[in-house]
Amino acid sequence: MKYGIRNGSLRQEWREAYATAGAIGFDGLEVCVTKDEHMPLILDPTVRAEAKELAAGAEVETCAISYGILRQGSFIDEDSDVRKRGVQMLHQAIDAAADLGCVAILCPTFERQNIDLSPRQTDTYVACFKECTRAAEDAGIMLALETSFSVELLSHIVSAVDSPCIKVYQDLSNALFYGHDTVDMLTRLADRIGMIHIKETDQKPLGDGDVDWPGSLAAIGNMGYDGWLVFETGPGEEPAAMAKRNLDWLKAQIR
Repeated sequence: MKYGIRNGSLRQEWREAYATAGAIGFDGLEVCVTKDEHMPLILDPTVRAEAKELAAGAEVETCAISYGILRQGSFIDEDSDVRKRGVQMLHQAIDAAADLGCVAILCPTFERQNIDLSPRQTDTYVACFKECTRAAEDAGIMLALETSFSVELLSHIVSAVDSPCIKVYQDLSNALFYGHDTVDMLTRLADRIGMIHIKETDQKPLGDGDVDWPGSLAAIGNMGYDGWLVFETGPGEEPAAMAKRNLDWLKAQIR
């Protein structure tokens, strides 16, 4: 098992966050690309060279790119030009992720009102990912779906795309937010989960909210998961201290 953290949980940009994550004891950093000013990391090899140098110096891997900016090219948008932009953006991220040595790209889609997609949206979503899977497979990059979707819809999408690079990015707290059962999702999606976000409800310190930690950790153990546990924890008033507290707490539960 490896432990990563998002730079947002440290309330730092990635240039600072590598050193902080390494000093705390994390193995990896999930880099958040959420707005246009973050795109040089995706588009500019010299910027990625800087990131690789910082990662090596901190002895931290870049475990994933959290590609929030992909919403600008949403795969469920009615406009085909928007979807084409999303496919182009994801291809760019695949190249960047391979250069950075990432395991995965977090691909977010959240339907806050409907939870699941309509049949038409599902069709466009699947079709867009199918346009990206060859590049992802060739690069060895996981396209990890973090969504509001039900177990049934996620299972359908993964089967319909039909590529080993398509996996679910399961967030323990988001499951509850969207009305699902965290342990049930971990159990029924076990063979489809590629990454896991560690987070407590309402951005609380781990163990102080509503996540069923004994049940969740048992389900993770039962599935034989040995990948990344990436912290998307609340930063609190002192983000580095809070991150260390949360990491120590989780490790104590897993022993």
